[in-house]
Amino acid sequence: MNKAAAIAGIELLEIGFLEPGERAKIYIKAYDADRKYVEEPGELQVKIAAGDASVIQVEDEAVIGVRAGRSVVDVWVKLPQGQQFYKSLNVQVIEQASKQYSNLSNAAERPRIMLTKEECGLLRSRVSQPSDSALRIDVGAIWAELKEEGDRFRDESGFTVSYGNASDVIPIAYPLVQLAPRPEPAGYIDYPFWTMYSRGIEHRLVTLSLMYVLTNETGYADKAKSMLLELSAYHRWYEFPHRGAEGNLSNAHFTIGAATAYDMLHSYLNEAERLAVRTAILEKGLRPMSIDFGKDDQHNIVVAKHVAMMIGALSILEEEPVAAKYVEQTYHYMKTYLDRRVEAEETEGLMYNNVAARHLAQAAAAYKKTTGDASLIEHPFLTVFLPKQFFYFQSAGYQPTFANLSDSHPKLDLSHMMSMFAEFASNGAAMWYIQQYEANKQSVLLNVIKGTEAVPPEQYFAGKLSKVFPRIGWAALRSGWGMEDHLVAFTSSPSCRDHNHFDQNHFIMNVGGEWLITDPGYQDYRPGPKHEVTVGSVGHNVLLVNGQGQVKRGGGTIVQSHTSPSFDAVRGDATASYDGALKGWHRTVVHAASKYIVVIDEIELNNAEHCAELLLHTTAEIQPVESEQGAYTIRGEQAAIYVKAASTSGFNAKITQYEGAEEYGQYAVYQLRSDEAGRARMITLLEPNAAAADKGKPKLDWKVEWQEDTAIVTVGESDLLRAAALTDGGAIEWQRRAAADEPVIYAMFSGKSLQADGNMRMTFSQPASATVELYKQACCIAITLIDACQVRIAIPGAIAVYDAVSKAVLGTVLDTSNEIIVDLPAGEHRLKTDMAL
Repeated sequence: MNKAAAIAGIELLEIGFLEPGERAKIYIKAYDADRKYVEEPGELQVKIAAGDASVIQVEDEAVIGVRAGRSVVDVWVKLPQGQQFYKSLNVQVIEQASKQYSNLSNAAERPRIMLTKEECGLLRSRVSQPSDSALRIDVGAIWAELKEEGDRFRDESGFTVSYGNASDVIPIAYPLVQLAPRPEPAGYIDYPFWTMYSRGIEHRLVTLSLMYVLTNETGYADKAKSMLLELSAYHRWYEFPHRGAEGNLSNAHFTIGAATAYDMLHSYLNEAERLAVRTAILEKGLRPMSIDFGKDDQHNIVVAKHVAMMIGALSILEEEPVAAKYVEQTYHYMKTYLDRRVEAEETEGLMYNNVAARHLAQAAAAYKKTTGDASLIEHPFLTVFLPKQFFYFQSAGYQPTFANLSDSHPKLDLSHMMSMFAEFASNGAAMWYIQQYEANKQSVLLNVIKGTEAVPPEQYFAGKLSKVFPRIGWAALRSGWGMEDHLVAFTSSPSCRDHNHFDQNHFIMNVGGEWLITDPGYQDYRPGPKHEVTVGSVGHNVLLVNGQGQVKRGGGTIVQSHTSPSFDAVRGDATASYDGALKGWHRTVVHAASKYIVVIDEIELNNAEHCAELLLHTTAEIQPVESEQGAYTIRGEQAAIYVKAASTSGFNAKITQYEGAEEYGQYAVYQLRSDEAGRARMITLLEPNAAAADKGKPKLDWKVEWQEDTAIVTVGESDLLRAAALTDGGAIEWQRRAAADEPVIYAMFSGKSLQADGNMRMTFSQPASATVELYKQACCIAITLIDACQVRIAIPGAIAVYDAVSKAVLGTVLDTSNEIIVDLPAGEHRLKTDMAL
């Protein structure tokens, strides 16, 4: 067959952005009906025209930027037998980078992307004496693993690529050639085969190049060089021609791998080889990804591409001055991204936070090593905000698993991120985490050069065991990180990304390291029961109305929260997530004395005949408690949770599974009865026991009484909780009594007056939350204010109140009223009082 007759279309390599004077060749590839390249298409007649010649000049089969602006570039290709194909490119010309970036041609000597020359020397010394464990890093084991991997990559004749959610196993042989299109797995469109493929190549390029600079053994360099040149010969580094670099991770992985290897192999390559590689980095890596210039999208793929552009540009900067604009553009994107993430309402879960942070830290460290500028790597989002998220949502029981809210898995490899926190932020908790869980990981050896003192999280976060992240709508209520401790992770979030689920007002619970109230984790994208469970409300611990769940991603919000050493509470509103299917659903989670949890659900249906069902999922064993309706024991291998429930109008309860998705466990369904107005309230007691797998029984008795719109909950012999309905303000009061029947701890959530035994102890001019811990000679007060507020304190014996941190006196007792009056701004406050002897 005439090969030209088999041609079904043409591809153009995307260009994106140029600057005045920058030349870009137009690369054309012909393909057949199966989208496979036709390698000998015959003589092609090519015509190229710019829509605006004042912006783009055409010269032979290339375009040159003239002035700032946009222009379409039209390309016609005619075959010998008369067939003609047309494609166009949208090209924008922007001004050259500002002097701050264009003057970076005097960048640090190589290597400088992954390691500096000095760091290479330190690492060579460290691996030569692996018994030196001053940082408690297992240098010997890491080096042995790294060398074994490097040797395997050096000697292999190929490798295979497999996928977690597709059955394909792809053999990759050397020399590398661009992967041909593959049939889509069932249920998928544009399945990203190249993501794992490019990661495999990136990993090999980085490992082999690293082994070369650490050992000077040329066998590693030869294999890396061959791969690098073969990759540079690909027509494109993005997978889908119709999308270019849009929504594509392979561009990022190929670029990072090529740039990192180029930086470490630079002196080993001759000038022709350097030209081939840096041209590929520019034309196949940077230019196609430049479609994201000017975007502020915080999606993890967009982040990864900006990171790759930064690393790619830094690697070729002094040889390709046009790369300066990529450094400038990506620096501003990253700086803006980091600034906004501190205040952002969006989150895609801890797994994607880890991915984004790992990439950002990688680029930020390379930027510092190349330019000396630490403004990215020392940004508060990376050094303060993000570490808190991971530690607060780490499981109890000193286990390295995490709350898998949204698309995430409980097990995460945090070695790179934690090593960056320890090295660049001197984060003691991160150093503790590395030594506990990641001491044998390669990234720890490569990133932790000076290290810092390890500090356990209880000590690092002393006095602040629980934490609320109100903007993203997440809360961690915990008793600690130890073997006897527990964690409740709650979400009521406005975030509505594709990796978010229909799960607002959802919570999960870990006891002693076991996840007993569970989330299905990462969504299954294939249509069917597993997809319905993993992304839909039916797979989460939320409310169904008439059998239907939430229809809007996001829509949740944490309307109020309060944390203190002895009392935490958080209230979420998920009404908007149902898009009119009900009038309201608020859920309040109370964490009392680090001993038990009370969940208060307030539901208002559109119609009293509608059906409200609350769900509670587990992958552990769940057993009903005899003679107590709606009471269950959720029992793990070592730990347990005892569940008791009460409702204003009663309920029916059952245990079931979702047909076709049984692997996600069983769940309790509480079908509530509402009043004539369609309102229903339910209160659930969760009692964790970290060592109750065999014969443990609940330690706490409880009783619920309903006094009109107020629930009176007695827990054990010492605790009393009063919860007013939202229609009556929604205030919650909690007291813990001493043996003499006097409260030693009392708290209020979302109210204006705090009472103890009928006596007013504190009043607020605005709704507020507070906890009072009363000792013989002092009183500790935690206050959370949404707005600025005047606070009146009438605690017997209190003569003065001062800020517990600054020690500044805020007020003294008034002789006329025995009150202390203080004016406080919005926010969290920790106060103490002096007591009269």
